[in-house]
Amino acid sequence: MQSSTHIPKHQVPVHMSLIDGTSTYGVVHVRQGQRILDLLIDSRTFFPLVSNSGTSLINKENVVKVDVLTMPQILEKKDLFPDLNYKYLESNNW
Repeated sequence: MQSSTHIPKHQVPVHMSLIDGTSTYGVVHVRQGQRILDLLIDSRTFFPLVSNSGTSLINKENVVKVDVLTMPQILEKKDLFPDLNYKYLESNNW
C-alpha cells in the first residue's frame, strides 16, 4: 500500500467570471507560495471551486476573470464560503 503525502493548502476566496456570462463565488485551494495564476496555467484541465453549495469542477478554458476578494468582501459574502481560516486570510496581503 502506498503512503500518501498530505500537502497543506490554503483556501483563497474568489469571484469567478465564466465565458458564458455567469459568475460565482467560491474558494480555490493553493499551496503555500502558489499563486492562483499558477493553478490556472498548470497542466490540469479542471480545478475545484468550493462553496457552501458544494464543489464544482471548473474547466479552465471557461474562466474569463478571477477576482481575489478583499477581507471586507469576504466578510460581506461569508455565507457563500465553507469555513475559512480568517486569521490566515487577515495575515496575507493579497
